[in-house]
Amino acid sequence: MKRRGGSVILKTTDAGNSWNTVLSDTASGLYSIYFPGSNIGYSAGLGGGMLKTTDGGDTWTHQNIAPHANIMSLYFTDDNTGYAAGYDDIDFTGILLKTINGGVNGDTLLYFPNFTSLTSVVFTDANTGYAVTATTGISSPEPSVKILKTENGGSSWSVLSGGATLSSCLHTVFFPDDSTGYAIGDSVGMYSFPLYPMILKTIDGGNIWNKVPFPAMSNISFSSVFFTDANTGYVAGGDVNYLASISKTTDGGETWTNLQLPVNSCYVRSVYFVTPSKGYAADWCGDIFYTTDAGSSWVADSSNTWNDLYSVFFPDSTAGYAVGEMSTILKKSIAGSTSVPGKQPGITTYNLWPNPADTKITVSSERMWNKEIEISILTMRGELLLKEKYHFQYQIQMDVGTLVQGIYLVKIQSKEGIEVKKLVID
Repeated sequence: MKRRGGSVILKTTDAGNSWNTVLSDTASGLYSIYFPGSNIGYSAGLGGGMLKTTDGGDTWTHQNIAPHANIMSLYFTDDNTGYAAGYDDIDFTGILLKTINGGVNGDTLLYFPNFTSLTSVVFTDANTGYAVTATTGISSPEPSVKILKTENGGSSWSVLSGGATLSSCLHTVFFPDDSTGYAIGDSVGMYSFPLYPMILKTIDGGNIWNKVPFPAMSNISFSSVFFTDANTGYVAGGDVNYLASISKTTDGGETWTNLQLPVNSCYVRSVYFVTPSKGYAADWCGDIFYTTDAGSSWVADSSNTWNDLYSVFFPDSTAGYAVGEMSTILKKSIAGSTSVPGKQPGITTYNLWPNPADTKITVSSERMWNKEIEISILTMRGELLLKEKYHFQYQIQMDVGTLVQGIYLVKIQSKEGIEVKKLVID
């Protein structure tokens, strides 16, 4: 079931045959989810809040960690020690938060003024961690993205040498072991076309990064990477039309094989493997797919939501979670059937036109907005580009002439909740 406004947490207690709805107290989109164990888990995204569960997703509580933080990535080294990477939506500054008490508060808040966002963070042990940055794009003088490393639990970070090029954009970093790591993204960035996929690899604990060969393809961007061992891994994303793309390597990135998802699958946000043969992929249309033969074939596993899903995670072999727009959290038990009811059409409160658009868009409602309405336009990765506030109007016209060709998110927020729509700029 898809609800309008507020947060939606969907849980299954009968092996995925049905989903029950639980309401939480945050209305923002969720970009990342992480479980350091079977019962304790965290999820975060827009708006500086974090959700926490201590009972395996039965209930979730809201924690305020930073008022202007938009979190793109979470990683916890134990039940209480964790890191949140993202950006400050006031000045577009990359930020990294650390907690040592389970998210009760952020004990450390680091700013990275040379980068507009930290897009991913991962740790190989309690002290050693890595973070990657987005294209500098808007206001930073830094000419290219960087890979950062800490060896003291996040107290300080050094810039590593690597193959990132001018205006490149890294989306995710992943380490299957202490020495071997992969960072993926594209060689232009998230604001313009064409896109060219980029994969970087280290075999010495991040000291040196080199580009991994990949078939010459334009207008392909990767947003997720997962390796089941040092040599066998998957990269996932999509093309300029936001159709799905997943590729696999079994030789550490020397060669790649394109895998086939069901026809017309949408851009894949996240891929995760529970075992070397069983994996899941979540896309921006709210669909989840799974494979039981190491990616040779994929089967649609209906999620019962239309909301864009940004992250999928499995703390063990018995249960998995996916999060996305409208604070959707999906939980699935693996034992038994893998099917769930089909998706039902959602309720739309606001109209957006024209779409595709060129220089202006109009947002309207059947009733007058007698309270404040905030309209934000974000990249598909969640970075804020435009934001305006309005009062006492049936219809709003917003200038989008500064946006380049591409696909964006339009977030319409009132006291009643949030509605998110996709906008295409020709």
